[in-house]
Amino acid sequence: MIAMESVPAAPGWLVSESLALELNLVLTWALRREESTVRVFDPAINELLATITPEWRAQWAELMHLRGQHVGVLEDAAVMAGQLFGTDYGAVTLAIRELTLAAALEYAINEAAQVDVQPDRTLPLEEQFIDVRARAAQALYTISKIEIQNIDARMRQLRRDLELCVLILRDGELHSRFWFLLDQFYFEFYRPWRAGRQAVLDQRWAEARGHLKVLKHSGAVPPLGWLPPQNPLLRFAELGSLMQRLPVVFWVEPLGMFDLVTLLPELMLVSFAPTGSTMQSFRRLAEEIAVRTQALADPTRLSILRLIRHLPMNNTDIAEYLEIARPTVSVHAKILREAGLITTQPDGRQVRHTLVGEEIRRLFADLEQFLALNEFEDD
Repeated sequence: MIAMESVPAAPGWLVSESLALELNLVLTWALRREESTVRVFDPAINELLATITPEWRAQWAELMHLRGQHVGVLEDAAVMAGQLFGTDYGAVTLAIRELTLAAALEYAINEAAQVDVQPDRTLPLEEQFIDVRARAAQALYTISKIEIQNIDARMRQLRRDLELCVLILRDGELHSRFWFLLDQFYFEFYRPWRAGRQAVLDQRWAEARGHLKVLKHSGAVPPLGWLPPQNPLLRFAELGSLMQRLPVVFWVEPLGMFDLVTLLPELMLVSFAPTGSTMQSFRRLAEEIAVRTQALADPTRLSILRLIRHLPMNNTDIAEYLEIARPTVSVHAKILREAGLITTQPDGRQVRHTLVGEEIRRLFADLEQFLALNEFEDD
């Protein structure tokens, strides 16, 4: 386990694992098993998600329902417990379970001071903790000059995560139930899967060691030429400039994350997995959605869909209604059918077309999820 104190002074770098951050992501994905966005993951992630039982998923969804589906709580709690870079589940979770609200507030106040944010002492302890931590996070974005889309929604999500964080601490009302379900998840589902990914972890370590030469270094900005072109450190100048004041922690993980970045007042954590199968899955899903949306990108095809929304119709009826030729209807119907938006059945010497409403709804849901438009929306 690497302690927070071992993070080099800025500038500099450290290579490390983070079990809390791994669980943070996987637990959020666990509630999205049926969403199209899981198809952009490394295929190994879907293998993990497929092992999670419906019973556990239902209990976890019920627990998370009051606080939203995002599970950023483990990252925040691990930071405050000094276990962000812990790799032993027992040590990481024990430190968090023993963390009290008073201790968490003390840490939050000290961390906020690094970005010149002071607590509001007039608030109750719980609200004071949530308020100072949220304002410190927003101040960090301001200092870094990173323009974040939907910043207000992101801050609301952060506050919900912090509300949940209070509830799972030693003196929180969800403490026992949360940790019971997390223990079950880790030992029954995650630990066996992660053991099978040890070769991937070893490869990540070797890659970092080969390019950086040393796994920890103080006083120098890390070289970036070895990172995939999609990496945020290469794509955003603001993050690049932050390396002059914040050390970079290169995150070794088994999840195939190639473009994740986490900002804390004392460090910047960045994933560096190769794009590989994850990017391939991303592109396949984009192509699939594009084909289906192109089927809608014609006024005649949209009109056909509306005509058959209640009852099937044949080519002649559609052609007469729209005052177009029957062969034209056939061409448009073929495009809609290949996109899965209609089905076609024989009707004597003709064919009849039926709207597949659930596929059209799935298309819009897939598009919304692919663009992550609902990522930080309120419940």
